[in-house]
Amino acid sequence: LHSADLMVEALEGKMRMHPLALEDFSGSIHFEQGNVRVEKFGGKMGQSNFEIDMSYFAGDDLEHKVKDNELTLRAEALDLDALLNYQPNEASAVAHEDTFNIFDLPFSDMRFMADIGRLNYHTYWLENVKGDMRTTEDHFLHLDTLHFNLAGGSLGMQGYFNGSDPTHIYFNSTMIAEDLDIDKLMIKFDNFGQDVMINENLHGKISGTIKSNFLVHPDLTPIVEKSNALMDLTVTQGSLVNFTPLEAVSSYFKDKNLQMVRFDTLQNTFELKEGILNIPSMNINSSLGFIELSGRQSLDLKMDYFIRIPLGLVTQVGFRSLFAGKGKEEIDPEQEDAIVYRDQDRRIRFVNLNISGDPENFTVSLGKDKRDAPE
Repeated sequence: LHSADLMVEALEGKMRMHPLALEDFSGSIHFEQGNVRVEKFGGKMGQSNFEIDMSYFAGDDLEHKVKDNELTLRAEALDLDALLNYQPNEASAVAHEDTFNIFDLPFSDMRFMADIGRLNYHTYWLENVKGDMRTTEDHFLHLDTLHFNLAGGSLGMQGYFNGSDPTHIYFNSTMIAEDLDIDKLMIKFDNFGQDVMINENLHGKISGTIKSNFLVHPDLTPIVEKSNALMDLTVTQGSLVNFTPLEAVSSYFKDKNLQMVRFDTLQNTFELKEGILNIPSMNINSSLGFIELSGRQSLDLKMDYFIRIPLGLVTQVGFRSLFAGKGKEEIDPEQEDAIVYRDQDRRIRFVNLNISGDPENFTVSLGKDKRDAPE
């Protein structure tokens, strides 16, 4: 067969192995000496409405190849969950592994471009998705550019998936977030077989840069205990709700609601390493007043937090419990390692508290974060 053309004016039907029917499909396919050219081929499948252009060489003699392999996808809407027959099963810890693994398929050197109005992935719709990606024969998927809107803001990224071993898929990337509403940001991580949301306690809008190397499941859900990330983030219009480290010291504050603590701006560089989130010391100008917080927490909820509270905010009851019944006037802050000065311009005395344990069983004691201690 030297060449052939197929002009599709109307194609409808249903496949035996896929639940979605084909509706209103049309387009053209040209074949010549191993070169396949597809133009404006597409239609509807469920909520998806898309068309593709493609150039692909399927022959054996590369001298006949006339164009590099590439595919362009345009879609008003693309429901990947339905197209891949994804069935979420919250009760199953192995559901991640049961999904289709694209890295089991043969890869070729090929470029992919996408312009998608709305895209559904794991029950979450992304908008205005634009991407330029490449695959290589060694099972790498390079994200040269990928940008989309979600959660009231936008997210852009560059990076690659390394699927050379389809049982151990790594995602290395740099992501830039702008004004993402944390309440609408339904990002999930897999932690020792259990899904963990990252936005249960923190609310507000988040911007910043995330550099990461994640081990991921075949459905691309990150496995936290085998992943690393460096996150330079700023949260505005924020609040901490039911945040255990603050609730743990509620008795030390005067007439303050520690179940909801509002703050203007929070900026820090967080490190996630093998399931442990490390938080360097950060200033929080909040509804509690001025406080400082640092520490670490694992996603099995084990925590080791340090909070510096201005002495003027501490209640008499809290002070007596910390200092064995002594009054404030009886304590020389220069002699107590747990009380320090704010700065030279304004003398502010602090109480340094350590909260350790988990939300069900924790202790509060005097203590400083040794990472912040002067050398």
